[in-house]
Amino acid sequence: MAPKDRVRSLAHKLVEAKSEGESLKAVEEESRRLLLEFKREAIERALSLVVERVLGARWQRRGKRITPWNCRVCGSRWGSQVRRNGHYRRHLVVGEGSIEIRVPQVECKGCGRSIAVAGGVLRPRSRYWIELDQRVTELYMSGVSHRKVVEILARRIQSSLSPMTSWRALQRIGERVRKRKEAPQHKVRMVALDEVTHRVRGERRYTLAAQDAERGEWLAMKVSQSRDEEAWVALLDELWDREVSPDSGVRWVVCDGDLAIEAGVEIAYPGVRIQRCIWHLLQNAHQVLEKRYPHQKERREGLMGMVRGIITAPHYQEAMRRFRALAQEDHPLARYLWPKIKKGIEYLRSPGEGVPLTTSRMERAIREYRRRTRPMDGFKTDQGAENFNHLWMAKERAQKNGQDWLWQVMS
Repeated sequence: MAPKDRVRSLAHKLVEAKSEGESLKAVEEESRRLLLEFKREAIERALSLVVERVLGARWQRRGKRITPWNCRVCGSRWGSQVRRNGHYRRHLVVGEGSIEIRVPQVECKGCGRSIAVAGGVLRPRSRYWIELDQRVTELYMSGVSHRKVVEILARRIQSSLSPMTSWRALQRIGERVRKRKEAPQHKVRMVALDEVTHRVRGERRYTLAAQDAERGEWLAMKVSQSRDEEAWVALLDELWDREVSPDSGVRWVVCDGDLAIEAGVEIAYPGVRIQRCIWHLLQNAHQVLEKRYPHQKERREGLMGMVRGIITAPHYQEAMRRFRALAQEDHPLARYLWPKIKKGIEYLRSPGEGVPLTTSRMERAIREYRRRTRPMDGFKTDQGAENFNHLWMAKERAQKNGQDWLWQVMS
């Protein structure tokens, strides 16, 4: 049916519709039929162009033109050694449903074996077209659960869909993004480090994460079975591969006081200064005071005020003066807190550099990551978690730069 006839037929259906639901159904069904036919013709035409660009027109002499196809028996690749061999039919699921397309074949003149034509339009032996990958990625990265992703896609393509099919589609995109290993476009001076806990097949895993402490962009996320010193060194080695290192301008690391992080930084980032998050430092001091003076509220508040005054001092010399006052007031407490306070007031020794005093920016980003992964109820494999993490970083990076994250991920 010609496009004008289709428009005329749809107009009659809209006039005869007895409710808004019937009108919507008529438009949706006709649009679906038009798009199915449009995509079928476009894909078939694209496949024909693949053959035509290699073999030329049917009347044209091919000569010694090399083809991208290789016979499994003869290994022939010259254009003069292959010829067209009709088509075979293949079912393909697109966004509006299933279509049947005619895929061209070529034949080896030496052994008579058929060689299927594979171009960038179709993936070999895949039932689903690339736009399903796009839709799956958009749903997963927007916070939709496994069950809802399958439900939405099944309704759109009007066919049943396995949860593993949608998950594998996401993994294909994540694998491509993971292999890019993109280095930051700008110089990184400060790195924030923290970890996220999740599960793979019910077992605890840690995603060790690094972020640009100034701009808030994700730099690396690595799945690990532990969060010890060795695991953090492995993450920092990965940052070296992405040109985020002391040699490339990194001067500071901001963390929450995890001793394994600090030990890993001293090994992999020698000479880089560590700024301990003052919020975590204050929380630690508050817990120590509650245990030390459980029934002396005024005493706790007074000592806590002195600790807070050390951290918020205008300069390093004043902070040290206030610390000595704390040592006179409660020497055991000051002795216990000194290693933590020393890292917490490191920023006072370099005024004007704009060192973040807390890991709050990274904590907010991790909270958003947890909110997204919670409906997924964990991952199936460590590799699946890695792929998802790289997709997440690419999405967040694109949004931070004001770009359309979906096209950045799919490209």
